[in-house]
Parts: sequence; structure tokens; C-alpha cells
Amino acid sequence: MKLLIILLLIGLVAAAGCVQEQKMRETEPYKFGAALQLSGPQAFYGNLVKYGIELATEDINSAGGINGRPVVALFEDTASDRAQAAEAAQKLIQVNRIDALFTITPWVAGVVAPIAEENKVPYIYIGSVNVFALNKTYVFKDYPSPQDLCEILTKKALEEGHRKIALFGTNDEVTLFCREGAERLTNLDVFETYNYGDKDFRTQFTKIKDSGASALILYAQVADCPTTFKQIKELGISVQLLLPVQSFACGSADNTAANVDVLEGSYGSDIALDENRRDTAFVSFRKRLEEKGWLLNIRGSALAYDVVHEMAKAYSGCNNSLCAVNNIRSLQMQGLTGNISYNGTQIVKRQVMLTKFVNGTWGE
Repeated sequence: MKLLIILLLIGLVAAAGCVQEQKMRETEPYKFGAALQLSGPQAFYGNLVKYGIELATEDINSAGGINGRPVVALFEDTASDRAQAAEAAQKLIQVNRIDALFTITPWVAGVVAPIAEENKVPYIYIGSVNVFALNKTYVFKDYPSPQDLCEILTKKALEEGHRKIALFGTNDEVTLFCREGAERLTNLDVFETYNYGDKDFRTQFTKIKDSGASALILYAQVADCPTTFKQIKELGISVQLLLPVQSFACGSADNTAANVDVLEGSYGSDIALDENRRDTAFVSFRKRLEEKGWLLNIRGSALAYDVVHEMAKAYSGCNNSLCAVNNIRSLQMQGLTGNISYNGTQIVKRQVMLTKFVNGTWGE
């Protein structure tokens, strides 16, 4: 009899503990982590995402949080280093016990995606490359494909009478996919690449100049664009520039301000967002970015803002990560950056827009 009473008491204590633990889980914040390049040569990318995440977190909490629970954003600096990116992701997952993870650029996604998948943490990366999300359960990619970005630029170049088109970009699959998109419409006359860390592109640009190409698709990293523009001018290359990921790389605010002469008449492709729109939601978003001292990349920060809202919607009504990722695959929402859907896959479907640089300003 005493043994039975003891067993009953143990059961009651265990049940009470489970109830208490469940109540704690129901009230503790959701932890959204981001491994970002907040310092180093790619800090431009990390900071634009950080501001978008901060504003999204504020708005989600103002609206009551997720399932009645608040959201906290946790940031780890990768210092623009792939090894540190892996360490940052591991820390967020293993130490901070995050519920979701975000990064930007394929360069980081390549090392972080396997970590998120192994630990079953819902993960959305902002980047052009699909491959890191393919055949995954917990990894998702949100940004238009290089194929679509380069196809729309090539179409415009052909419409404007260009018959010889060159491509210069990083020596990776992003540039290869760009070439694939361009060659849906025409064969490129010159295809030149460079490796990360290279500082002298004059050999490649001389080949482009000698080819007689009148249009150049430029798929460089933001940190490499100043050197790229400098050497184009030094060699006297006169081409119409075509810039995929316009606001994230060679057409970013800093690179634009320093190179208005060489950019005049250029075309860019990017996510569909009119930065001059006057609806209440976007005007408020832009004003709050300005108050934080960040207007270098409104489009990128708006994209990051929407990505966090995607994750918030995914967790709505869910009590585990598997439920959340299933919701991402079926997600359809209207964000600051337009219609967002995954159509049952790990890859986002987004509209692409064409921009043109005229009289010192990018516009539709």
C-alpha cells in the first residue's frame, strides 16, 4: 500500500512538472536568430537585414506576438567569415535554443543550411541560389533566381538593339545561373569570372572590350564593385551596364553615389518594390528606418522585414518546428515587397522588376 501511495505521489509530481513546463513554454518568447555579416567587407548585407528584422519584431509584438507569445531577435556577427558563420549558427541553435534562423547571401547559406537542417530549425536565407534549399525540410530560400534576374535584363538589352552581350561575375553558381537565364534568349559573346578576393579584373575586362560587346551584365559582389567600376573606366570601356540584384550590389546606394557617370543609362533587376510608394504601411516603414539612421538599402530591409513575417505566420497556430515548415511551404501572403508564396516547395516565388538609372536616380 505504501509503495502504491509513493508511486501515485511520484506520478502527481511528474504531472505537475509537465504542466508547469508546458505553461512556461506557452509564455516564453519565440527566439528568432540571425547570423549576419555585421562587420567585415560584407557588413552592408548584414546591417540591412538587421534593421528589417528589428522593425518586424517590433510590429509583431505590437500586434500581440505569435500565439500570444512575444518574439525576441538575437543576432550573432559572422564578421564576413564562413567559419564564423557556422560557429554563429551553432551558438544560436545550441546555446540560445532559437526557434528560427535567418541569414543573407548564398556565401553564408552554403555553410549554415546543413546545420539548420540537421538541428531541425526552420531557416530562411536571403540569396539568389536555390541549391542549398533543395531536397531539404527545414531550409527555405527567399529571393528571385539569378536566371529570372538576368533574363529580364537580357530581354531589355535585345530590345534596345544590343547584339553582343558580355557577362562578368563571381566564379560560382550564381553567375552560372545568370548565364543560363541570359542564354534563354541569346548566346553571350563573352563570359568572364573572378574569384573571391581578386582585386585585378583588367584581363577579363580587356577581353570584354576587345569583343566589341555593347552591353555588360555585371554580377559582382558589393565590396568588389568599386574596383570593378574603377577598372572599367581606366580601360575606357563604353558599354550599357546591366545589374542583377541592383540594390544589393553594384547598384547599391554607396556604389551608385560614387559612380553616377558610368551608371548613367544602366538597367537593374531586383525584387518588385516601388521605393517611392505612398501607402501608409510603407511610408511608416521608411520613416522608422530613417529614424534608425538606415536608408542605404530600403528594398533589402523591406525584404528582411517580410521574411520575419513569413516565419511569424508559419508559427501561428503551431507548437513545433515541423508544423511551422509545413506552413511555410503552403504560405501565401502580401508583404511590403509584394506577393510571396512557396507553392509547396522550399523556393520562394517572387515578381522581378526592371529599374533604370537616369539623371542620378534609379527608377522604374
